[in-house]
Amino acid sequence: MKKTFLSTSILAATLLAPITASADIRINGFANFVAGATTNDDESFNNYTGDIDYSNDSLFALQVSSDINSRMTATAQILARGNNDYNAELEWAYITYAGDNDMTYTAGRFRMPLFAYSASLDVGYSYHWLTAPQLVYDVPYRNMDGLKINKAFSGLGFDYNLALSHGNVSGEALGTDLTVDQTTLLSLEATNFEWTARAVYGFGDVTLDLNSTDPLLQQLSDFNQAVNAYGFAELGSNILVEDDQGTFVGASLFYDNSKIFAGAEFTVTDLENSFTSKDTAYYLTGGYRFGKWTMALTYENFESEGDVNYLDDINELAAIDDFSQQLALFAAGVQAGQISETESITATVRYEAARSTAVTLESNHVNDKLTNDTATLVRLGVSYVF
Repeated sequence: MKKTFLSTSILAATLLAPITASADIRINGFANFVAGATTNDDESFNNYTGDIDYSNDSLFALQVSSDINSRMTATAQILARGNNDYNAELEWAYITYAGDNDMTYTAGRFRMPLFAYSASLDVGYSYHWLTAPQLVYDVPYRNMDGLKINKAFSGLGFDYNLALSHGNVSGEALGTDLTVDQTTLLSLEATNFEWTARAVYGFGDVTLDLNSTDPLLQQLSDFNQAVNAYGFAELGSNILVEDDQGTFVGASLFYDNSKIFAGAEFTVTDLENSFTSKDTAYYLTGGYRFGKWTMALTYENFESEGDVNYLDDINELAAIDDFSQQLALFAAGVQAGQISETESITATVRYEAARSTAVTLESNHVNDKLTNDTATLVRLGVSYVF
């Protein structure tokens, strides 16, 4: 069945047309070279300032795959990011086994199937933006070490892909290590000629390492020790991020008839028994293709609630003495301080300059709705696959 909006599990492989190093080894690649700056020297957004930067969103990658036998394939991806001095790192390394009854089994390190564009997240050529919507896709983890099982099937005019993933995840947040152990993700995608719908649910045990120079994490560590001395060990544990269950819920819907396209994606991230708040993010996007040109508008919104929990323990702690009152104020403040609400509007113009090569100009206006701080980021980039 021909599709105008490809499922993300197929998209990355389809776009990276292979060049062969031998009959059995396939070498694919992709790159994004992006220059950008904010329109005012006093503004900053996503590590961009008023000075033109050429590295933040630039990258180069090679993907090597080989058939081990008629059912098994080995894949590795090496990626060098400009914001990491183009140091080459092993991004993916996994083995895939094609089973019977349209079952596929993947083991190793692979991209977490969180979002509609997860599989091709770094491949700028695979979508109409320069980079995927930052307010939704900017999470501190990308890949999973574990096992994924896929089942493909059809019915009611749609092709379906059901995926179950389990493993461990690592990333970085607040300048320290973030781990999500025993992560489980279940996703379902349905696609026909013009429509693609997707839903995902996941959970895992989240820990944030306190061995960091970040001031907030140092304060959390000191707070935990201090409230333990007052006999409030449970409050200290609740404020920390230590083996706390995190959940992720996502849904998306896209329409594409080759000329007109529109879509939306919505996510909710929550972490129980910690100082962090529930985060809700979404984007709406739409555009039009004519000839080699694509024009699109995208609206994004991110909101973190900033609710204060554990009030009974906090009030009881505050009533003991002056120092405990300061600890109670910190416990309430560190939770309330997570409140955030940001929105952005992005205008995109893309031109297919040559085979498998696109030039994209993008203007992104961001507004912090709590402080009324704004920034406008302008970027120009070239994305290609080979």
